[in-house]
This record gives sequence, structure tokens and C-alpha cells, in this order.
Amino acid sequence: MGKQSKMNGNGNNLSPAVNLISEGTNIAGEINSNGDIRIDGTVTGTVRSKSKVVIGTTGKVEGEIFCESADVLGGIEGSIEVKGILYLKSSARINGEIQTGKLVVESGALFNGICRMGQGKNQLINKEQKVEQGTRGKVEFESNGRKAQRSGTPV
Repeated sequence: MGKQSKMNGNGNNLSPAVNLISEGTNIAGEINSNGDIRIDGTVTGTVRSKSKVVIGTTGKVEGEIFCESADVLGGIEGSIEVKGILYLKSSARINGEIQTGKLVVESGALFNGICRMGQGKNQLINKEQKVEQGTRGKVEFESNGRKAQRSGTPV
């Protein structure tokens, strides 16, 4: 009893395919897919998937990513918007903006920028919250008009 695929009237498989951008491949422009995308090369532009995006250790995206879920092992220069869970693996390098429902960060992952989490844009952090750039290991933010550090102690 094997896995059954959806077929159209011509006998073609309608199941979403995994799209692979191999190491050494450079793409400039916009990528739109209903299926999963794995990037091991370089993409400059916009990546949109109604499914999962994986950026491999040799992969790099310079631009915007919009997807349902994502695993990042490579680099992003720009922004990523994930409806579900974003996994930043230990080799991930992100400079830019993250917007996600849930975030999982492995030790060793590098992230410089702004992160917004929540189910909708109205539930995300407000613009009064800030991250001081150039500060290692120390994140400051404001919540309800009160300043705090990453450890939760008042400033």
C-alpha cells in the first residue's frame, strides 16, 4: 500500500514538488511556488512559497522570503516572513527582519536585526521596542513603557 498522489485528467501528478536551486546557481528575480523550495545557491529577489523553504548551508537569499515554514542553515540579507515555525540552525546567518508565528534558534545561529512574533500583524511588537545594534549578548527593549534587558532586569 503505497502513498497515493493526486492526478489531473491527463494523468499528471498534482502533488507539490520540491524545487531545488543547486549550489553554484545564481537567480535574480522572483520565485513563486506552491511546493517546497530548497536553496543551496544564491537568490537575489523575492521567494514566495505556499509551503516550506529550506536555505542550505551554501544557500543565500538577498531579498525577501514569504512562506508557510522555513529551515535556515545558510544566509539571508533582507527579510523573511513565516506564517508557522522558523528554525534557525546553528550555521544560520541572518541580517535583516524576521516576522514569524514561532521561532526556534539553535546555539551558534547569528541574527542581527528585528524580530516580530505572533499570529497577526496587530499582535506583533510595537515600534517603541528596539534592539541596540553593535551590542553583543545584550538586547534591550521596552514593554509597557518600562525598559528591560534580555535577562528581564530593569535598566
